Amino acid sequence: MADQASDDSLLEASRQDENKNEQHETQEQPNSPCTKPEDVENSEARSKTSGLSEASGATQENHRDFTEGERDEDTGSSVLPRKKTQAPKEPAVIYTNIDGVAATKQFVEAIQDKLNEEEKLALRDLEEYMLTESGAWALGATHLDLIGKVLLEDLWPVEVKLLTLRLLQAAAFKDDVILLLHQDRKDHYVMRYVSKIEDLSGEEQEELTKLLCNLCHQGSSFDWLMYISEWESESGHSSNSRATIRASVHALLSDRPSVKEKGVSLMYNLARKELFDDTATELAMAVLQFLQGELSEEEAFYCLTSLLKFMYISFNEVPTLMQMLGPDVDKFGGKSERVDQLIEQIKFKLSISASAS
Repeated sequence: MADQASDDSLLEASRQDENKNEQHETQEQPNSPCTKPEDVENSEARSKTSGLSEASGATQENHRDFTEGERDEDTGSSVLPRKKTQAPKEPAVIYTNIDGVAATKQFVEAIQDKLNEEEKLALRDLEEYMLTESGAWALGATHLDLIGKVLLEDLWPVEVKLLTLRLLQAAAFKDDVILLLHQDRKDHYVMRYVSKIEDLSGEEQEELTKLLCNLCHQGSSFDWLMYISEWESESGHSSNSRATIRASVHALLSDRPSVKEKGVSLMYNLARKELFDDTATELAMAVLQFLQGELSEEEAFYCLTSLLKFMYISFNEVPTLMQMLGPDVDKFGGKSERVDQLIEQIKFKLSISASAS
């Protein structure tokens, strides 16, 4: 009996030691070599987003940062990992001279008599979101259907499409606009409109480029612009990233000065963020072409800043392209001290690239 009691005591002590070890491992897990601190922060952020969605009754449409081996839930196909976006030091160039209240009221007046009852209800919800502190959690696919209908259907005059774009420009400054944008993941109304920028009127191109600039204001909406998961467009496979790149290149190289001016701002905004190497190279080619012309001091500053940032992202291809295609950045010298500093940095980066090749 004494031996059995001793064995039972040893067994119980062993179980207690195992429990202590498990608790100790659980406590140390966030700082283990396999878990990065940012992963813990991202996990906490996702939990907060999930809790907010559940509390509001909204459909959870979480922003996806793809990782190695993940599959796109919409298509089932594998997708490449996208670099995390870090908060840049420089502020984005945005267009705040927009009266969102006036644009919303004009938008409502212009279309309300042409809608069915379901669309009128969606319009009232959208108006409430824009004119009050109501959150975007109450907005869903029907509201994006309404916006898409106005943007994509030819029966709506250009004036109404411009009001729609101005409404969205103002909405871009709302903290929860990403919840509205996420509702567009099925039909991609907004991005389908962006991808057809070449076919739009000059006024639409200008207002659309301003919208894209304003969407660069917040990290979540910028990430939405650069999503890489593919969807079907009228011209074949596309993605948010491809549509954004296409619009930015077209705007920068536009023949219309007002569109070109907004294109310079959009290119600068895109250069502020972390991009894929091939994206930086594609955008840099457009900047190099733009730099062949005569530029104002402001245009030179923003475009040379963009070029320098692209050179650091795609540190082999962009310097090589510049050596092949030009231009000679010295031609911009003397415009201002800040431009002269950029010229020196670009020339230094070119010299490093040349010596390494």
